[in-house]
Amino acid sequence: MKALGVSTFNGPSSLEVLTLPDPKIQGPDDLIVHVHALGLNRSDPMRISGWSRIVETISLPLVMGADFSGTVKETGDNVQEYKIGDRVYGFSFWVHGAGAQYLHLTPETRHFISKMPDGMSFEEMAGTSSICTAICALFQAEAKFGGPGCLKGKTVFVVGGLGGVGNVAVSLAKGVFGAGKVITTVSSGKVGMVEEVFGEGIVDQVVDYGKQDVVKSVGKGKVDFLFDTVGTGMAYVEVVKEGGVLLSLLSKSSETLKRELLTAPVWMCWIVDAMLGVQWWRAGRWGVQYDGTSTNFDGRFANAVEKWGREGKLKPLVGRVIDLGNGEGLKEVKAVLEMIGSTKGTLGKTVVKMDGLSDN
Repeated sequence: MKALGVSTFNGPSSLEVLTLPDPKIQGPDDLIVHVHALGLNRSDPMRISGWSRIVETISLPLVMGADFSGTVKETGDNVQEYKIGDRVYGFSFWVHGAGAQYLHLTPETRHFISKMPDGMSFEEMAGTSSICTAICALFQAEAKFGGPGCLKGKTVFVVGGLGGVGNVAVSLAKGVFGAGKVITTVSSGKVGMVEEVFGEGIVDQVVDYGKQDVVKSVGKGKVDFLFDTVGTGMAYVEVVKEGGVLLSLLSKSSETLKRELLTAPVWMCWIVDAMLGVQWWRAGRWGVQYDGTSTNFDGRFANAVEKWGREGKLKPLVGRVIDLGNGEGLKEVKAVLEMIGSTKGTLGKTVVKMDGLSDN
């Protein structure tokens, strides 16, 4: 099979099309997925540059990618919930390798997989981790306020509303979770895109973080739930009401880390818990509940995605689709990975159509 990956740890510039053996079922609970679309993530440049070797054991050649959508090609004897030909989406944090024609998943490495909602494309569902994280953050916030329905009428502030995670949270906050007001931040060049992307009345206030003082623009103590998707949330903690919630995409507990990184070393677990403790203390000085986003995707989550997708309420923003069959696809993927690695924001999710990989 063909795969996107590296044979040396030199970052995005070293990305190439690898030729590897086709995967085979090795256990009765295994799955093999024919990958049709791949979503690009912030972790991809880090892994192909070799930086993640600090916390995980990886070897060359390395196949990149975690978010995928495709069809089930083969199943182990014990697999009952999926059959050959089923359209599925999923991701596997840290145990990557989704950027290939075929993806072998074991019970240990398939962090999340589910059947795709009817009516949604492979490209839309390839941003699985972004969709999952946004929805679970909204569920987390509901739980902190008392349970299902407790975001109704509240003010929700999503930092980075046109990003891969932020756009999903913005689109669902009011239409599904009943938020009374939705605020978001974007860069100067994207201010005019907000209404175009979400439609009229979905976002009540857009703040240009490059030109405006975010705290002054939003107002101190005006927000019930702040969802930080870019890592700047603590700079805006003053806008959150006493008793409000601040969830950060970039914060983790050791429990979450061990679900995502199967070989998480003990010292790394201590560090993330210590860092989370510091943020709890800092937010607590303002009377704000702080936490990292969870990646514990249970049946409630999968059912919600299926329902909202079928009803047309779940519409992930795909900012760019790269076709590997157009002759320039590999070059385009490298350029996007360089941008992600430099922390520059992209519009929505960048998705790679993998069906053209066989032509390389």
